[in-house]
Amino acid sequence: MELDKRILSLRTEKGYTQERLAGMLGVSTAAVSKWECSSAYPDITLLPKIAEVFNVSVDYLLGYDLTSNKTISEIVSEANNLHKELKGDEAERLINQTLARYPNNLQLTFELARHRFINARDKKKAERSKLLSEAAEGFCYVADHDDNKARRDWSLNYLTSISMIKNNYDKAEEYNNRLLITKGLYPRATSAVILLNKSHDENALRALEEGIYGCLVELTMLLPWITEYYLEAGDYDSIVKENLRAVRVYEEFTDCGWIYNELACCYEILAFAYANKKEYEKCLDYLEKACDSALIYDSLDNSLNYKVCDDPNDICFEEKLQSSLSMYRALTSSDRDIYSPIHETERYKVILRKIQKEIS
Repeated sequence: MELDKRILSLRTEKGYTQERLAGMLGVSTAAVSKWECSSAYPDITLLPKIAEVFNVSVDYLLGYDLTSNKTISEIVSEANNLHKELKGDEAERLINQTLARYPNNLQLTFELARHRFINARDKKKAERSKLLSEAAEGFCYVADHDDNKARRDWSLNYLTSISMIKNNYDKAEEYNNRLLITKGLYPRATSAVILLNKSHDENALRALEEGIYGCLVELTMLLPWITEYYLEAGDYDSIVKENLRAVRVYEEFTDCGWIYNELACCYEILAFAYANKKEYEKCLDYLEKACDSALIYDSLDNSLNYKVCDDPNDICFEEKLQSSLSMYRALTSSDRDIYSPIHETERYKVILRKIQKEIS
Protein backbone atom coordinates (compact mmCIF):
# COMPACT_ATOMS: atom_id res chain seq x y z
CA MET A 1 0.00 0.00 0.00
CA GLU A 2 1.41 3.41 -0.97
CA LEU A 3 1.66 6.38 1.39
CA ASP A 4 -1.41 8.16 -0.04
CA LYS A 5 -3.65 5.11 0.39
CA ARG A 6 -2.20 4.34 3.83
CA ILE A 7 -2.94 7.87 5.14
CA LEU A 8 -6.48 7.69 3.76
CA SER A 9 -6.99 4.23 5.30
CA LEU A 10 -5.63 5.22 8.71
CA ARG A 11 -7.65 8.46 8.78
CA THR A 12 -10.82 6.57 7.91
CA GLU A 13 -10.14 3.94 10.59
CA LYS A 14 -9.74 6.70 13.18
CA GLY A 15 -12.89 8.46 11.98
CA TYR A 16 -11.01 11.71 11.41
CA THR A 17 -12.09 14.24 8.82
CA GLN A 18 -9.45 15.81 6.60
CA GLU A 19 -10.03 19.05 8.49
CA ARG A 20 -9.39 17.43 11.87
CA LEU A 21 -6.24 15.65 10.71
CA ALA A 22 -4.97 18.87 9.17
CA GLY A 23 -5.52 20.68 12.49
CA MET A 24 -3.67 17.98 14.44
CA LEU A 25 -0.69 18.24 12.08
CA GLY A 26 -0.68 22.01 11.69
CA VAL A 27 -1.21 21.92 7.92
CA SER A 28 -4.02 22.98 5.59
CA THR A 29 -6.95 20.74 4.68
CA ALA A 30 -5.89 21.13 1.05
CA ALA A 31 -2.49 19.62 1.92
CA VAL A 32 -4.11 16.50 3.42
CA SER A 33 -6.36 16.23 0.37
CA LYS A 34 -3.36 16.37 -1.94
CA TRP A 35 -1.57 13.67 0.06
CA GLU A 36 -4.53 11.34 -0.27
CA CYS A 37 -4.93 11.80 -4.02
CA SER A 38 -1.19 11.53 -4.79
CA SER A 39 -0.79 15.04 -6.14
CA ALA A 40 1.66 15.81 -3.32
CA TYR A 41 3.17 14.09 -0.31
CA PRO A 42 4.11 15.17 3.20
CA ASP A 43 7.44 16.75 4.01
CA ILE A 44 9.71 14.16 5.58
CA THR A 45 9.81 16.16 8.82
CA LEU A 46 6.06 15.56 9.21
CA LEU A 47 6.23 11.78 8.91
CA PRO A 48 7.06 11.10 12.61
CA LYS A 49 4.16 13.35 13.67
CA ILE A 50 1.74 11.64 11.26
CA ALA A 51 2.89 8.25 12.57
CA GLU A 52 2.34 9.44 16.15
CA VAL A 53 -1.18 10.67 15.39
CA PHE A 54 -2.12 7.25 14.01
CA ASN A 55 -0.08 5.35 16.65
CA VAL A 56 1.99 3.51 14.03
CA SER A 57 5.67 3.45 13.12
CA VAL A 58 7.13 5.53 10.31
CA ASP A 59 8.14 2.26 8.63
CA TYR A 60 4.52 1.09 8.75
CA LEU A 61 3.30 4.45 7.47
CA LEU A 62 5.66 4.19 4.51
CA GLY A 63 4.68 0.60 3.86
CA TYR A 64 8.15 -0.82 4.38
CA ASP A 65 8.68 -4.52 4.75
CA LEU A 66 11.11 -4.65 7.67
CA THR A 67 12.45 -7.96 6.38
CA SER A 68 13.45 -6.35 3.08
CA ASN A 69 17.13 -6.60 2.26
CA LYS A 70 17.14 -3.86 -0.37
CA THR A 71 20.22 -1.69 -0.20
CA ILE A 72 20.19 2.06 -0.73
CA SER A 73 21.88 1.53 -4.10
CA GLU A 74 19.09 -0.87 -5.10
CA ILE A 75 16.49 1.73 -4.08
CA VAL A 76 18.32 4.34 -6.18
CA SER A 77 18.39 1.95 -9.14
CA GLU A 78 14.66 1.27 -8.73
CA ALA A 79 13.96 5.02 -8.73
CA ASN A 80 16.02 5.46 -11.88
CA ASN A 81 14.04 2.71 -13.59
CA LEU A 82 10.78 4.39 -12.57
CA HIS A 83 12.01 7.61 -14.16
CA LYS A 84 12.88 5.80 -17.39
CA GLU A 85 9.29 4.48 -17.39
CA LEU A 86 8.14 8.14 -17.22
CA LYS A 87 7.07 7.73 -13.58
CA GLY A 88 9.09 10.64 -12.28
CA ASP A 89 6.77 11.50 -9.38
CA GLU A 90 6.86 7.88 -8.16
CA ALA A 91 10.66 7.89 -8.38
CA GLU A 92 10.86 11.07 -6.34
CA ARG A 93 8.40 9.69 -3.78
CA LEU A 94 10.39 6.45 -3.40
CA ILE A 95 13.62 8.34 -2.70
CA ASN A 96 11.85 10.74 -0.33
CA GLN A 97 10.29 7.89 1.63
CA THR A 98 13.63 6.07 1.89
CA LEU A 99 15.30 9.27 3.05
CA ALA A 100 12.77 9.43 5.89
CA ARG A 101 14.27 6.19 7.19
CA TYR A 102 17.84 7.34 6.65
CA PRO A 103 17.62 11.14 7.16
CA ASN A 104 21.39 11.68 7.25
CA ASN A 105 22.24 9.69 4.13
CA LEU A 106 23.94 12.03 1.65
CA GLN A 107 23.56 9.68 -1.29
CA LEU A 108 19.78 9.76 -0.83
CA THR A 109 19.85 13.53 -0.26
CA PHE A 110 21.66 13.90 -3.58
CA GLU A 111 19.29 11.53 -5.38
CA LEU A 112 16.19 13.31 -4.10
CA ALA A 113 17.59 16.64 -5.27
CA ARG A 114 18.49 15.13 -8.65
CA HIS A 115 15.03 13.66 -9.22
CA ARG A 116 13.40 16.93 -8.24
CA PHE A 117 15.63 18.75 -10.73
CA ILE A 118 14.69 16.29 -13.50
CA ASN A 119 10.97 16.32 -12.67
CA ALA A 120 10.90 20.13 -12.71
CA ARG A 121 11.22 20.10 -16.50
CA ASP A 122 7.70 18.70 -16.93
CA LYS A 123 5.90 20.90 -14.40
CA LYS A 124 4.06 24.19 -14.69
CA LYS A 125 5.89 27.37 -13.74
CA ALA A 126 4.98 27.59 -10.04
CA GLU A 127 5.63 23.92 -9.28
CA ARG A 128 8.77 23.94 -11.40
CA SER A 129 10.16 26.86 -9.41
CA LYS A 130 9.34 25.09 -6.12
CA LEU A 131 11.02 21.85 -7.22
CA LEU A 132 14.12 23.70 -8.40
CA SER A 133 14.39 25.54 -5.08
CA GLU A 134 14.03 22.27 -3.16
CA ALA A 135 16.61 20.61 -5.42
CA ALA A 136 19.03 23.50 -4.91
CA GLU A 137 18.69 23.18 -1.13
CA GLY A 138 19.61 19.48 -1.33
CA PHE A 139 22.52 20.04 -3.70
CA CYS A 140 23.88 22.84 -1.49
CA TYR A 141 23.90 20.54 1.52
CA VAL A 142 25.67 17.75 -0.40
CA ALA A 143 28.23 20.16 -1.90
CA ASP A 144 29.13 21.44 1.56
CA HIS A 145 29.05 18.21 3.58
CA ASP A 146 29.61 15.12 1.41
CA ASP A 147 32.99 13.34 1.48
CA ASN A 148 32.20 11.84 -1.94
CA LYS A 149 33.92 14.10 -4.48
CA ALA A 150 31.80 12.89 -7.41
CA ARG A 151 28.56 13.82 -5.64
CA ARG A 152 30.01 17.17 -4.52
CA ASP A 153 31.06 18.01 -8.07
CA TRP A 154 27.75 16.91 -9.59
CA SER A 155 25.91 18.96 -6.98
CA LEU A 156 27.92 22.05 -7.94
CA ASN A 157 27.19 21.29 -11.59
CA TYR A 158 23.45 21.09 -10.93
CA LEU A 159 23.56 24.25 -8.79
CA THR A 160 25.23 26.05 -11.69
CA SER A 161 22.43 24.90 -14.02
CA ILE A 162 19.66 25.89 -11.59
CA SER A 163 21.19 29.34 -11.13
CA MET A 164 21.34 29.80 -14.90
CA ILE A 165 17.69 28.71 -15.24
CA LYS A 166 16.80 31.38 -12.68
CA ASN A 167 18.97 33.95 -14.52
CA ASN A 168 21.19 34.31 -11.47
CA TYR A 169 24.44 34.34 -13.41
CA ASP A 170 26.58 35.66 -10.55
CA LYS A 171 25.56 32.67 -8.46
CA ALA A 172 26.09 30.33 -11.42
CA GLU A 173 29.60 31.70 -11.82
CA GLU A 174 30.27 31.24 -8.11
CA TYR A 175 29.28 27.55 -8.19
CA ASN A 176 31.11 26.92 -11.44
CA ASN A 177 34.29 28.52 -10.08
CA ARG A 178 34.22 25.98 -7.25
CA LEU A 179 34.39 23.31 -9.93
CA LEU A 180 37.12 24.98 -11.93
CA ILE A 181 39.15 25.88 -8.82
CA THR A 182 41.84 27.82 -10.74
CA LYS A 183 41.63 29.16 -14.27
CA GLY A 184 44.25 27.65 -16.56
CA LEU A 185 44.62 24.41 -14.61
CA TYR A 186 43.25 21.19 -16.09
CA PRO A 187 43.36 18.58 -13.31
CA ARG A 188 41.59 15.87 -15.33
CA ALA A 189 44.12 16.11 -18.16
CA THR A 190 47.04 16.30 -15.74
CA SER A 191 45.78 13.24 -13.89
CA ALA A 192 45.59 11.24 -17.13
CA VAL A 193 49.13 12.22 -18.10
CA ILE A 194 50.45 11.28 -14.65
CA LEU A 195 48.76 7.89 -14.91
CA LEU A 196 50.27 7.27 -18.32
CA ASN A 197 53.74 8.13 -17.05
CA LYS A 198 53.34 5.82 -14.09
CA SER A 199 52.07 2.88 -16.09
CA HIS A 200 51.81 2.42 -19.87
CA ASP A 201 48.79 0.15 -19.76
CA GLU A 202 45.18 0.10 -20.97
CA ASN A 203 43.90 1.94 -17.89
CA ALA A 204 46.22 4.85 -18.64
CA LEU A 205 45.17 4.83 -22.29
CA ARG A 206 41.53 4.79 -21.25
CA ALA A 207 42.05 7.84 -19.03
CA LEU A 208 43.58 9.76 -21.96
CA GLU A 209 40.73 8.74 -24.25
CA GLU A 210 38.19 9.87 -21.67
CA GLY A 211 39.92 13.25 -21.60
CA ILE A 212 39.59 13.55 -25.37
CA TYR A 213 35.95 12.49 -25.38
CA GLY A 214 35.30 14.89 -22.51
CA CYS A 215 36.58 17.73 -24.70
CA LEU A 216 34.25 16.51 -27.44
CA VAL A 217 31.28 16.72 -25.08
CA GLU A 218 32.27 20.28 -24.15
CA LEU A 219 32.33 21.19 -27.84
CA THR A 220 28.78 19.87 -28.28
CA MET A 221 27.67 22.04 -25.34
CA LEU A 222 29.36 25.23 -26.54
CA LEU A 223 28.57 25.10 -30.25
CA PRO A 224 24.81 25.84 -29.90
CA TRP A 225 25.62 29.04 -28.01
CA ILE A 226 28.09 30.15 -30.69
CA THR A 227 25.43 29.39 -33.30
CA GLU A 228 22.83 31.35 -31.32
CA TYR A 229 25.13 34.38 -31.21
CA TYR A 230 25.56 34.40 -34.99
CA LEU A 231 21.86 33.72 -35.57
CA GLU A 232 20.97 36.89 -33.67
CA ALA A 233 23.48 38.77 -35.82
CA GLY A 234 22.16 37.17 -39.03
CA ASP A 235 25.72 36.08 -39.85
CA TYR A 236 25.03 32.86 -41.76
CA ASP A 237 28.55 32.64 -43.19
CA SER A 238 29.94 32.37 -39.65
CA ILE A 239 27.31 29.79 -38.76
CA VAL A 240 28.44 27.69 -41.72
CA LYS A 241 32.10 28.12 -40.78
CA GLU A 242 31.68 27.12 -37.11
CA ASN A 243 29.39 24.18 -37.76
CA LEU A 244 31.48 22.82 -40.62
CA ARG A 245 34.50 22.94 -38.33
CA ALA A 246 32.60 20.98 -35.69
CA VAL A 247 31.31 18.49 -38.27
CA ARG A 248 34.88 17.70 -39.35
CA VAL A 249 35.66 16.80 -35.74
CA TYR A 250 32.43 14.86 -35.13
CA GLU A 251 32.89 12.77 -38.27
CA GLU A 252 36.17 11.45 -36.83
CA PHE A 253 34.41 10.15 -33.70
CA THR A 254 31.57 8.06 -35.09
CA ASP A 255 32.75 5.14 -32.93
CA CYS A 256 31.10 7.17 -30.18
CA GLY A 257 27.42 6.40 -30.84
CA TRP A 258 25.90 9.56 -29.40
CA ILE A 259 27.88 11.73 -31.83
CA TYR A 260 25.37 10.92 -34.60
CA ASN A 261 22.77 12.98 -32.76
CA GLU A 262 25.18 15.93 -32.66
CA LEU A 263 25.94 15.43 -36.36
CA ALA A 264 22.22 15.48 -37.15
CA CYS A 265 21.84 18.80 -35.29
CA CYS A 266 24.91 20.32 -36.99
CA TYR A 267 23.82 19.24 -40.47
CA GLU A 268 20.34 20.69 -39.93
CA ILE A 269 21.79 24.01 -38.75
CA LEU A 270 23.96 24.05 -41.88
CA ALA A 271 20.87 23.40 -44.00
CA PHE A 272 19.08 26.25 -42.24
CA ALA A 273 22.01 28.59 -42.86
CA TYR A 274 22.20 27.69 -46.55
CA ALA A 275 18.43 28.16 -46.90
CA ASN A 276 18.86 31.67 -45.55
CA LYS A 277 21.67 32.17 -48.07
CA LYS A 278 19.22 30.88 -50.76
CA GLU A 279 21.63 28.09 -51.68
CA TYR A 280 18.93 25.44 -51.81
CA GLU A 281 20.89 22.52 -53.28
CA LYS A 282 23.39 22.72 -50.42
CA CYS A 283 20.45 23.09 -48.05
CA LEU A 284 18.97 19.81 -49.31
CA ASP A 285 22.37 18.11 -49.20
CA TYR A 286 22.68 18.82 -45.50
CA LEU A 287 19.06 17.98 -44.75
CA GLU A 288 19.68 14.54 -46.22
CA LYS A 289 22.81 14.17 -44.08
CA ALA A 290 20.84 15.30 -41.01
CA CYS A 291 18.11 12.76 -41.68
CA ASP A 292 20.57 9.90 -42.24
CA SER A 293 22.51 10.74 -39.06
CA ALA A 294 19.31 10.88 -37.00
CA LEU A 295 18.22 7.48 -38.29
CA ILE A 296 21.65 5.97 -37.58
CA TYR A 297 21.59 7.34 -34.05
CA ASP A 298 18.15 5.87 -33.38
CA SER A 299 19.28 2.47 -34.66
CA LEU A 300 22.29 2.27 -32.33
CA ASP A 301 22.32 0.56 -28.98
CA ASN A 302 22.87 2.69 -25.88
CA SER A 303 25.97 0.65 -25.11
CA LEU A 304 27.76 2.48 -27.92
CA ASN A 305 27.55 5.70 -25.93
CA TYR A 306 31.01 6.53 -24.60
CA LYS A 307 30.90 7.50 -20.92
CA VAL A 308 32.88 10.64 -20.15
CA CYS A 309 31.92 11.35 -16.57
CA ASP A 310 32.23 9.60 -13.23
CA ASP A 311 28.92 8.15 -12.10
CA PRO A 312 29.45 5.85 -9.09
CA ASN A 313 26.28 4.50 -7.47
CA ASP A 314 24.21 5.61 -10.46
CA ILE A 315 24.80 9.30 -9.74
CA CYS A 316 23.61 10.10 -13.23
CA PHE A 317 22.07 8.32 -16.16
CA GLU A 318 21.75 9.23 -19.81
CA GLU A 319 18.41 9.39 -21.55
CA LYS A 320 18.54 8.44 -25.19
CA LEU A 321 16.25 10.79 -27.09
CA GLN A 322 14.72 9.88 -30.43
CA SER A 323 16.83 11.91 -32.84
CA SER A 324 14.52 11.41 -35.81
CA LEU A 325 11.58 12.80 -33.81
CA SER A 326 13.61 15.88 -32.92
CA MET A 327 14.55 16.25 -36.59
CA TYR A 328 10.92 15.98 -37.69
CA ARG A 329 9.88 18.64 -35.17
CA ALA A 330 12.64 20.93 -36.41
CA LEU A 331 11.62 20.55 -40.05
CA THR A 332 7.93 21.14 -39.36
CA SER A 333 8.43 23.97 -36.87
CA SER A 334 7.23 27.47 -37.67
CA ASP A 335 10.84 28.50 -37.03
CA ARG A 336 11.77 26.69 -40.23
CA ASP A 337 9.52 28.55 -42.69
CA ILE A 338 12.77 29.32 -44.49
CA TYR A 339 12.48 25.81 -46.01
CA SER A 340 9.21 26.69 -47.80
CA PRO A 341 10.93 27.21 -51.20
CA ILE A 342 12.01 23.53 -51.19
CA HIS A 343 8.85 22.00 -49.69
CA GLU A 344 7.61 20.83 -53.08
CA THR A 345 10.88 19.32 -54.25
CA GLU A 346 11.06 15.54 -54.43
CA ARG A 347 14.23 15.43 -52.33
CA TYR A 348 12.54 17.27 -49.46
CA LYS A 349 9.48 14.99 -49.60
CA VAL A 350 11.72 11.91 -49.50
CA ILE A 351 13.50 13.27 -46.41
CA LEU A 352 10.21 13.84 -44.59
CA ARG A 353 8.89 10.42 -45.59
CA LYS A 354 12.01 8.70 -44.23
CA ILE A 355 11.66 10.45 -40.89
CA GLN A 356 7.89 9.93 -40.68
CA LYS A 357 8.36 6.22 -41.31
CA GLU A 358 10.79 6.00 -38.39
CA ILE A 359 8.58 7.85 -35.87
CA SER A 360 5.23 6.35 -36.90
